[in-house]
Amino acid sequence: MVALCLFAGCAVAFLGVAHYLRPYVERSQRIDLSLLGNYDLSTVFYDRHGVEIGRTFIENRLLLDEGKPLPVNVKNALIAAEDRRFSHHRGLDWRGLLRAALVDLKHRRIVQGGSTLTQQLAKHLINDSSRNLDRKIYEILVALRIERHYSKEQILRYYMNRVYFGSGYLGVEAAAEGYFGRHARDLTVGQAALLGCLVSSPNRTSPRLHPERTVPCRNRVIHAMEELKMISPEEAAAARSERLVLVPRPRK
Repeated sequence: MVALCLFAGCAVAFLGVAHYLRPYVERSQRIDLSLLGNYDLSTVFYDRHGVEIGRTFIENRLLLDEGKPLPVNVKNALIAAEDRRFSHHRGLDWRGLLRAALVDLKHRRIVQGGSTLTQQLAKHLINDSSRNLDRKIYEILVALRIERHYSKEQILRYYMNRVYFGSGYLGVEAAAEGYFGRHARDLTVGQAALLGCLVSSPNRTSPRLHPERTVPCRNRVIHAMEELKMISPEEAAAARSERLVLVPRPRK
C-alpha cells in the first residue's frame, strides 16, 4: 500500500512537471537551430601583396577556417574557464549547477552562473539576457536540442565564432588578431588562457583597460588547464611567465 501511494505520488508529480514544462518545450521547438551559423561578418580588404589595408563591418567578427581543426590551445582554455565537464554532459551539467549554487550561497550573491558552453550558445539564439526562471528553463531546453543536433566539435566551433572577448572583438579569430596580431591557431597557451578568462567578464578583466586584473585571471585559467591535464606543469609554468604583450589598436 505504501509503495502504491509513493508510485501514485511520483506519477502525479511527474505529470505536474510535464504540464508545467509543456509551453516551454513547444516554444523551444520553434527555435531555428540553423541560425547558429548566421553571422554579421567583417569585410577585409588586402593589397596586391596580401597585406590587410582596411576593413568594414557591422560586427568585428572573423570566422575560423571551416575546413581546419579547432585551435587546440583556445579550445582547452575555453573549456577550462567556462565548462570543465563539456565533454561529459549533454547540454546541462547538474554538478556545475550545484557547485555554482553553493558558491553563490556562500557569497550571498551570484558569483558563478553554472551555465554550460551549450547553454551560453543557446542564449545567443534566444537573444534574451534577463535573469529569471522562465528564461533559464527556455535556455536549458534549447541547449538540450543543440546537443541532440550537433556534435561537440560543431558546438565549440559555433561558440568560438560567436563569443565576445571585449574591445569590440567577436569570435576567437577577431580577438586573436585584435589583441595579439596572429591567427587563433597560432596562440600560445598563455594567450589562449587570456582569451578564456575574458569570456565571463570581458570589460572587468580587459587587457587594454585593466591589465593588472588580466594576468591573475589568465593564470587562474592556466591553473585550471593544468588541473585538467590539458597541459603539463612545465607548460603551465612557461605560460604563467609570459609577458602581457598586445598589438596596438589600429587608428580610426
